[in-house]
Amino acid sequence: MRKSYMPTPILICIAAIALNLCGMFVVKSFELPLYLDTVGTIFVAMMSGYVPGIVVGFATHILASFGDEAEMYYCSVNIFVAIYTTFLARHGFFKNFLKTVLAIPALALLSIILSEVIGKFLFCTGVVEALNQIQIHFVTIFLQELADKGLSILVAFALMNFLPTQVKNIFRGLGRKQAPLTDEMKNAVYKRKCPSSSLRVKILLILTLTSLFIAVSIASISYRIFEEAAVAAQIKIGEGLATIAAREIDTAKDFKTFEQNLDNIKAANSDVKSLRVERFYEGELPNPTIYDDGNERRLVICKPVYDETDKIQGCVVIELSLEMIEDYGRTFTAKVLALFSGCFVFVFVIGLRFVENNIVLPVNTMAYCANNFAYDN
Repeated sequence: MRKSYMPTPILICIAAIALNLCGMFVVKSFELPLYLDTVGTIFVAMMSGYVPGIVVGFATHILASFGDEAEMYYCSVNIFVAIYTTFLARHGFFKNFLKTVLAIPALALLSIILSEVIGKFLFCTGVVEALNQIQIHFVTIFLQELADKGLSILVAFALMNFLPTQVKNIFRGLGRKQAPLTDEMKNAVYKRKCPSSSLRVKILLILTLTSLFIAVSIASISYRIFEEAAVAAQIKIGEGLATIAAREIDTAKDFKTFEQNLDNIKAANSDVKSLRVERFYEGELPNPTIYDDGNERRLVICKPVYDETDKIQGCVVIELSLEMIEDYGRTFTAKVLALFSGCFVFVFVIGLRFVENNIVLPVNTMAYCANNFAYDN
């Protein structure tokens, strides 16, 4: 029987994801003022580049979201940590201990900007309030992030030095379908100046525009559906309160009692801005409408009041504020942007690596060989 084989790089990626999840579990269990959710991401990005690092970071928060839904909104933080770690690694920051320590503040600053902006905009209803919260607690949060990223980078640096060189070389070749190129061919294929209409530019442009179009379309449709559902829920609440107010007209013993009951109904819901009874003359009662009074949007609902002969004698008019829906809309938009940024980068880099290794690089290599063949002949 033929034994199944899983490449070592894939095992390392799975172990890196498990390392991130274990770090998050330890922090939550002991209530530590750290995160420890990027150790595996930094380790993989140090060793192999941005694509495996992004995969590890993205998968970490998707899996963690099954236990805590809020984790999915922070996937972009882990993804950009992988990208910046790869940038630092390619510029030689992790070749020795001193340069590794120098990379800690920059990575901590990037993490705090992304995580705090996402966190504050998810749970604060106002932009000014969110920015003020970041400014007030910046120093404390930066020191906390500095300790977290310092520990994560040092652990990843130790793991990278512990790993055999043969495994590192196999890892760097993950996803490549072509034999290694000579130095001369690398210079010709990678470093030559490509025209604006090159195959690489065209494919990247198509990939970017397609991803953006799909994302914007889905986000717009989702927000529209969310807003309609929220308004429909508010209409049901308003109709229920108006029905209760209409019944009070028949059950109240005197006008003072009726007025007190209306005040109690109004006080029961902070969104109720006005609750009154108006005389009905003729025509049809209007459907629930939304209008803007200059300060906020309001939903107006009319509920008929019948006499003993089932004839409309008046109507209960209730006005509900839609400010809470607008606040929820801003939070919804912030969540969509947080998720979109992470998913977009994830899909983009995977597509970029696939296109680069399976289309652009082979075509450029064949073109280079064909040109040399024609020149030699």
